[in-house]
Amino acid sequence: MTKAIQSTGFNEVHDALQAGDITLADVEARFVDLKTAFQRGTQGMELNERYERIEGASCWDGLTDTERQQVVEGCSFNEFSDPLERWIAYAQQPEFVLPLDDEMRKRLGYTRRAARLTYQIECDGSKSAKMVPAAINALYAALWPEVPADSGDTMNSFWTTYKQALHVMGRAKWRARSKAGILAAMTDEAGHLRPEYAITGMFALDRIDQQLKMLAYLTHTIGNFIPCDGPFNSGRYKATDDYWDATLEYVRDWYLNRQGVKVESDVPDVGFNAGVLAECRGWLDSFGRGVQGWNAFVEENYLSAYVETDPAGASGGQGAYVVRSFFAGHGFGHLLPKDPPELQELLAHMNAAIVARGNQMLEALGHDARRELFVQQST
Repeated sequence: MTKAIQSTGFNEVHDALQAGDITLADVEARFVDLKTAFQRGTQGMELNERYERIEGASCWDGLTDTERQQVVEGCSFNEFSDPLERWIAYAQQPEFVLPLDDEMRKRLGYTRRAARLTYQIECDGSKSAKMVPAAINALYAALWPEVPADSGDTMNSFWTTYKQALHVMGRAKWRARSKAGILAAMTDEAGHLRPEYAITGMFALDRIDQQLKMLAYLTHTIGNFIPCDGPFNSGRYKATDDYWDATLEYVRDWYLNRQGVKVESDVPDVGFNAGVLAECRGWLDSFGRGVQGWNAFVEENYLSAYVETDPAGASGGQGAYVVRSFFAGHGFGHLLPKDPPELQELLAHMNAAIVARGNQMLEALGHDARRELFVQQST
């Protein structure tokens, strides 16, 4: 019998999480956190200006072993065993700098004006990334070899939910407005959380503290990454707060109502679906049109954990998949959880979807050697 942590079924994983039968330790023993990829020799790194460079070698290939070691040391997050503190260290990373001399410039093909090589980690391979795990490019090439995408995205945002959780529990004491300012206020000089922002014991009866730490870990695992067109990554935040169920509602509406001629729709007419998705037409059209295109988008992106079937077409579009809401009432006028029960259900839903989708993607990789880059060797 398959263990719940290895299941591709959303309901099985969700119920196990709700019952406490899947723990943070189970998640850590199953999936590789790509924030730690840079210390794993088999995975390596790539220093790129964009998600994939087809022509020539990447900057990483041009560095010597000593120079590579400098980059690895600059981007090490393994000193934080707590997944929440590791995520904060990742979110707070500075722009690392490697000075260039004439020999290095020549090896890398840079002009004499280039005084330094600057880099930051971006685990999902987004178009603006300066450094990504080589594993991400390998994943996109293995599972989406023909998809015309030029970027990548982290599907569910940890930051949005963590910040709201602190508001719900009355611990949002910061005065800063920017993400960098808030994180700086929350941590000490060593990068550890200040006691007033710790989540241990937070709503312990509902296991919300453990679910938050689990999401911090799962955020940068295989089940939370997707290749996409560049505008999609940055364009969806305002309309969705980076929640993937809301994102899929827009994508579904685009296929069913806006791909051809715009018709009446219950989905808000905002910059995301009115403009950004149109900019991503080449990528979205590659899956097909109408109901067939939407269903193919779901299936070919391993998104079954996020949808349910609707054979009667009650929600518009005969046979079109229907998006599961992250909690009852979650929608365009109510994106953030307002109380502990909504927060608890949101976390269980997101974690279950990431785990189930991650297992579905591991299953799709089969015996491909690249599978070992995303799953712990013990499983």
